[in-house]
Amino acid sequence: MFLTSANLVHYLFERGLVTPQQVVDGDYMVVEAHRRNRNFKVMRRDRSGLFLKQPPRWDAQSLATVQLEAQCYKLTAGGSELSSLRDLMPRFHLYDERRAVLVTELLANAETMAEYHVRNGAFPDEIATQLGQAFGRYHGLVRAGRADSGADTMPLFARRTPWILSFHQISPHMLVEASGGNHQLLAILRQYTQFGVILDQLAAGWRPESLIHGDIKWDNCVLVPGDDGKVEVKLVDWELADWGDPCWDVAAIFSAFIVFWIQSLPLAQGAAQAVRLTQRPIERMQPAMRKFWQAYSEQLGLGSRESRDLLRRAVLYCGARTIQTVYECVQSSPKLNDATLYMLQASLNILSQPEEATAELMGIRVQ
Repeated sequence: MFLTSANLVHYLFERGLVTPQQVVDGDYMVVEAHRRNRNFKVMRRDRSGLFLKQPPRWDAQSLATVQLEAQCYKLTAGGSELSSLRDLMPRFHLYDERRAVLVTELLANAETMAEYHVRNGAFPDEIATQLGQAFGRYHGLVRAGRADSGADTMPLFARRTPWILSFHQISPHMLVEASGGNHQLLAILRQYTQFGVILDQLAAGWRPESLIHGDIKWDNCVLVPGDDGKVEVKLVDWELADWGDPCWDVAAIFSAFIVFWIQSLPLAQGAAQAVRLTQRPIERMQPAMRKFWQAYSEQLGLGSRESRDLLRRAVLYCGARTIQTVYECVQSSPKLNDATLYMLQASLNILSQPEEATAELMGIRVQ
């Protein structure tokens, strides 16, 4: 049974998540928020609510992603070391395996980091610090070799390396349903062999040391306002969680800043002029990137040598994650546009000159 706005209320009645009195009193409103999945927001006047997610089809892949996210929620709700993640996620209510429905808390009055940065044009140190601490906390506590539950008891975690690290190796005829933009991206990666050499090295050096979110982007980092005026960071959409390299999550934050900067450039003016004219220069974002990295490194208790090694790998992965963003941006486009071409150029610069990228793009000076 697929959930709809019409039958949702009966589904919630049966599970005691909504009462008939709430509906009679008008203390019940449903908003469809479909994206990759069938999503519903159930809202009440007191700002509490529910978020329901159901795959759009009954195929194995669609079911597997929601099942995996539900597994993450179940593990954090239990007594394993993964319970350290509980404060970073919306509260878990239930997972209906027969109908593949995941029900969690609806985060009241929340906005994504993407919405926040677009609305304010600001990059507060306190948010970057909280995000770095959050990543450091769950990467540090949830290690494959340390967690009580262990990866062997969680078969849903496949321990895959990110697909973008091997994308350059596939044949064009395998992209039957891909867009023209994706085909153009593949052609460029194969034409400039330096991409493939470095991506192969990154794949070979992948370290599955921790549970990682796997799909970190500003849309999946949600800011929840508290009564004291401060905001709390929550991470949502754990559908691609895996036992992997924690540097991948860190890299995604660096990449999000760089992509946001490139998308702000008035590229019709030419590269040099665009950098001067943008209202969101990279220099305004660098203090937040530094604070994020500093908080992450301190939360993990890294020594200087270990910190340098981890930062270098995260910066290199940032180059790869930026290529993946290019792929995602042109999934429905016939060709690469100016912004995605600049993203691709930035990714090559990062991959080939990680030390310079660390200093010039991230604004982080390595000790």
